[in-house]
Amino acid sequence: MRGIPCWVLIILAVTYLSQIAISGPIPRGLNLDRRIKKYSEHRSINETIPEQQSPPIGTETDQVTLNPSKLSPTYSTCMEPGTLALTFDDGPAPITNALLDTLKEKNVKATFFLNGSNRFCVYYYKDVLLRIIDEGHQLGHHTWSHPNLVSLSDNEIIDQMFRLETALRRIIGMVPSYMRPPFEAGIDDDRVRSIVGGLGYKMVGWNIDPADAFENEDNLDKQKEAITEQMNLYPSLAPHIILNHDPLPMTTNDLVPWEIDNLLNAGYKFKTVGECLGDSDPDSWYKEISPPEEVDPNTWNCDN
Repeated sequence: MRGIPCWVLIILAVTYLSQIAISGPIPRGLNLDRRIKKYSEHRSINETIPEQQSPPIGTETDQVTLNPSKLSPTYSTCMEPGTLALTFDDGPAPITNALLDTLKEKNVKATFFLNGSNRFCVYYYKDVLLRIIDEGHQLGHHTWSHPNLVSLSDNEIIDQMFRLETALRRIIGMVPSYMRPPFEAGIDDDRVRSIVGGLGYKMVGWNIDPADAFENEDNLDKQKEAITEQMNLYPSLAPHIILNHDPLPMTTNDLVPWEIDNLLNAGYKFKTVGECLGDSDPDSWYKEISPPEEVDPNTWNCDN
């Protein structure tokens, strides 16, 4: 049997790469179950996710209005060639200030998808949140305690969204309109999308993942290699959203400076997620903007 002609292989390769560019994210090597398992393994043995408890009836839950017929729009990459969004999950953290120093030095804007009580308690990081806003970065919602939303009931999903909304409303007076589901779980699930969309959120995934919080957490060369290999599957200067995790020292201290320098040299322009999706007005990145509350030690904690 004669081999397949070279010209046929070339056509097949071009068709495959074109489909990647059109369809969005490439496979990232870890399915959902493995992502959740890896994430659990990398948490400190002393860290625990607080038990999910719905606030009592008659509190701020009355402010939540749900439109179950509205599916949340989903995005995995920026819109324009040559644009790229650096995103950071699972903060705020003590080391986030060091990351902000790097971003300020290199004049790069980024997007931070926050948890309420995951690695750290959001109530103790008011200064970090205010600095993120003041320096032109974007805040996004990453759920209260980083669960797999697909595994939760409708009410539990609403509770995850609402508890972080309440905290951010108290701390900075701003509630994001963009959210990222942990592990990307639910970004293609109509039930999750209808709940999140009904609460007024757009869902954001990614299409480049260095696996800095998973199998490559302690290997900077592997992180760099993962980014390079994934980006090489796309046309030159194709738009991207890159996933990173700011609580991790190797990401903040080593990977991010390398990412910025190499991508700037390649001709990319860094934008926030909102900007790279055509949302140029920073006020539109938030569905609520109001005066923050005074600090209340009795309620400003992650135990309630």
